[in-house]
Amino acid sequence: IKDMEKIFKERGEQSLGQAFFQDIATSFSCSASHAGKSAITWEQVQNWFQNRQEQLQDKVTPS
Repeated sequence: IKDMEKIFKERGEQSLGQAFFQDIATSFSCSASHAGKSAITWEQVQNWFQNRQEQLQDKVTPS
C-alpha cells in the first residue's frame, strides 16, 4: 500500500489508462513480498486508485 500511495501522489490527477494499471498489477504480483499470494489484477489496481481519488475529493469537498 505504501508503494501505491507513493505512485498516487506522484501521478496526481493524471488520467491513467489500462496499460498503467496492468503494469502496476504485474509489478506488485511479481514482487518478492507478494510471493505465494494470488495475483493482483489490473481491475483491482484501477479500483484502488479510483477509491483513493474519491476519498481525496471527499476530504476537499465537505458534505
